[in-house]
Amino acid sequence: KFFYEKVKKQVLMGNSVTVQLGYLDKLETVFVGFVSGVAFGFEPGGLPYIEINAMDIKGLMMGGWFVATALGNKLVSIPGHMWDMPLPIVWGTLMGICLLAAAFIFAIIKRLNKVA
Repeated sequence: KFFYEKVKKQVLMGNSVTVQLGYLDKLETVFVGFVSGVAFGFEPGGLPYIEINAMDIKGLMMGGWFVATALGNKLVSIPGHMWDMPLPIVWGTLMGICLLAAAFIFAIIKRLNKVA
């Protein structure tokens, strides 16, 4: 048996993982991430082991950035097809709309802070 009931809370996919190294009360955090894979197996001598793969938070953030960039590039093509304009004009129009939205938000930021 792998004593799964004793370790299942720690090895669930997506759980946070923190690795600290040092002596007694002088520990330093060297890794912060998430469990990305768990494998159970046996050594050649018959001893069981648990292999835990973790992805560090930077990898997760880089993956999220990649997905957001790909999605943004896909979505920006939709107005280009709808408006039947060249891509640089579409980008300029969308940037103008974003700048107007940002100016509006900055204009009412004090009222927004009162509500929040």
